Amino acid sequence: MPYKRKSATAKKHMKRLSAKKHMKRHSAKKHMKPQKGGKLNEFFKLMLNAKKQDLKSFKYKDNTYNQFTTKTGLKTYKKA
Repeated sequence: MPYKRKSATAKKHMKRLSAKKHMKRHSAKKHMKPQKGGKLNEFFKLMLNAKKQDLKSFKYKDNTYNQFTTKTGLKTYKKA
């Protein structure tokens, strides 16, 4: 049986397949960029200040926000 010649596209395809075998596998994790600090809005400024001082409540735009503790122990504020 005579040797069968491969077409140019078949050669390219085989080249790609063999190259894939030797490629190093990487994990699917994305590299995280460090977070840049930005300006906080007025509500967050008040809330973070209240958290630091461990205040039971704070006021923002005629609303009172009371401190409560989640199941995991995180202290947050919600509208009263």
